[in-house]
Formats: sequence, structure tokens, C-alpha cells
Amino acid sequence: MNINDFAKFENYEGIISDGIFEDIFYMDYVEEIELTEENNKYIEWLSYFFVAEMQDVLDEISELDMLEQISVFDFWFKIIQSRDEVEALARTIIYYKSGMPV
Repeated sequence: MNINDFAKFENYEGIISDGIFEDIFYMDYVEEIELTEENNKYIEWLSYFFVAEMQDVLDEISELDMLEQISVFDFWFKIIQSRDEVEALARTIIYYKSGMPV
């Protein structure tokens, strides 16, 4: 995958146009990601994090079985290199799993 594969989801527009995409993501890992339907869905879901609209996404993910949920979260944490973004995403997931609105 490359930055253009992310750009097709408008929620990444801000971080791409601000020039911080490469500061947030591990580009070596991003480039190794195979463009599958599953990975594409994970990328789309993650895009909502960057516009603070995670409630519906996490509702959808929570309907998956536990191993599929782990796959989604593992994928996200592997591609994000920014400690601040990882912490914010982890907090969002924990709050959601605790029943708090996100």
C-alpha cells in the first residue's frame, strides 16, 4: 500500500494535506501491507479516528468475534508510529470497552 491508498478515504485528508502522514505511520510497514479487502476495511475504519468519529466504527468492530477484533487492533497499532496517536487510540478503545461514549 501507499499514501494514495489511504487518500481514497477522505478522513485522512487532513493529515495528508498537513504533511504529517509520514510522521504518524510507519511507512516501511505501510508499503508492505497487501491491498486486500480486509486490510482496506481496517484502513477505512482507522480513518474515523482522525476525525474523532469512532463510536459507530467501534460498534461495528465489537460485532466481530474476539480474534477478528484483535486482528483489527493489532493492525492499527502496527502501522502507527506516533506515540501520541497510539496513546489516544488506545484510550479511545479502552473508554469504548468500558462503556463510555467516544
